[in-house]
Amino acid sequence: MEKSKHTEGIEETGKIEEIEIIKITVEIEETGKIQETEKAKKTEEIWVGQTEKIKKTEEIEETEKAKKTEETEELEKIEETEEIEEIPIYPLEESLKSEVMSIYEGIGNNDKGTPSQFRSYLSERGSNLKEEQKVYLAYYWVTRNIKYDYDGLEKGTYTNDIEQLFPKRVAVCTGFSKLFKDLLLSMNYSESKIINIRGYAKGGGYSPLKEPEADHLWSAVEINGKWCLIDSTWGEGDTSDYFLCAPPKCFVRDHLPYGNDSLQFLENPITLQRFHEMTDIGGKEFCKLNIDIIEDKAVQKYLWKGKNIV
Repeated sequence: MEKSKHTEGIEETGKIEEIEIIKITVEIEETGKIQETEKAKKTEEIWVGQTEKIKKTEEIEETEKAKKTEETEELEKIEETEEIEEIPIYPLEESLKSEVMSIYEGIGNNDKGTPSQFRSYLSERGSNLKEEQKVYLAYYWVTRNIKYDYDGLEKGTYTNDIEQLFPKRVAVCTGFSKLFKDLLLSMNYSESKIINIRGYAKGGGYSPLKEPEADHLWSAVEINGKWCLIDSTWGEGDTSDYFLCAPPKCFVRDHLPYGNDSLQFLENPITLQRFHEMTDIGGKEFCKLNIDIIEDKAVQKYLWKGKNIV
């Protein structure tokens, strides 16, 4: 029996649908493969990205580690340098002091005539000394041979002229400082390394209740790259030589430069008001406490413990 045209049409349609289904299935499979490929590709990209990120993190950490190591080494070098700089200049080593005292004892009558005669002697004998020796010799001679001119100060007859005060062997603070500087220059000390500082001092007649006067003069001398505070006036008769390169944290309790805080040689300079408040203990005694801060509360706490600082 022959198939009708209608039946044949249905069969053809069925075949077409099968073909379409197969095509769709193939497309789905292809799409699945593409998606799998894309997924794998993305997974690989993520993995590569994470790997690169980890690598970069490790590189940064290594760089930071190297940087910190370098900074640590630099800090250690700085600390070592600071430790070296903290070694006190005075007292002098015995061999250096012996050489200075030999020159001092050999002065004889060379300091009995005119200042120019004494300058010639110092130039001849002292010019080849080390800086710390030159300063010590000038300070030692001034503080052992010049007396404070109390009478001249009271009567107003004192002089600051070296030619006049030298033979008299008396002076006030300006004369002391000028003579000290003059002796250093005689030994070819660089003038740029010597500063005369005018300021406030807690000497005779000082009172925190009175209007202060910047009427005292002392010195700052650069010795081997380090600035030292020196008061040859207050050093007169003081065999301890405390006022030869006194520590700034101690020196500021008695001496405050006028108009130039940098000449305190402190990391944190104090004010004039703070200077007046520090009245419980002087600089020399403060140094005997051997503490690192200026605050009076710490000093008072120390004193309350009954420590003997004399």
